[in-house]
Amino acid sequence: FQPLRDAVNYAQRKGTILVAASGNFGAPELSLPAGYPGVIAVGATGPDDTRASYSSYGSDLDFMAPGGDFGDVNNDHVQDGIFVLSIKPFRSQGSLANPDSFDVFVQFGTSNAAPHVSGAVALLRSLGLRDQGAIEQTLRSTAVNRFQTNNAFTPLYGNGLIQLDQAVRHPVGLLAARGFDAGAL
Repeated sequence: FQPLRDAVNYAQRKGTILVAASGNFGAPELSLPAGYPGVIAVGATGPDDTRASYSSYGSDLDFMAPGGDFGDVNNDHVQDGIFVLSIKPFRSQGSLANPDSFDVFVQFGTSNAAPHVSGAVALLRSLGLRDQGAIEQTLRSTAVNRFQTNNAFTPLYGNGLIQLDQAVRHPVGLLAARGFDAGAL
């Protein structure tokens, strides 16, 4: 899809770090723009840190973040979704997508996981990291996959579940916050 590819190229040339949802097809292929080179692709986990049943995956997946799942792992009689303060989703019964429908809603999807990584990127940038490679390396070196022993890349989990608390304590992030050029490391 050339117009989308052109928009991604333009944003990247301007120095924008793009983060995108991997897709909700449960298939080994990422949706666009997540599948484009240089875009940070994010899959979703449920409350038990396993890949959510719907989360797309594959060799271009970068990270995982909470996106919710349809079960009730903690037995609280509420589906294990992500609670979002928002306008009622258009597809909801009775929704007119009006500002007066602003409330907390339970949602599911990689579109709910991607903002976690976007926020992590923004926070690391606020610490002084500007280079996308340094930001990705910081997130990669602190991400976890509790279902394997070596935390290496896998097509199902990418580089693992982000750990923002660890990422902001990472040496690259600390050096950048103290004024060192993290992009040169």
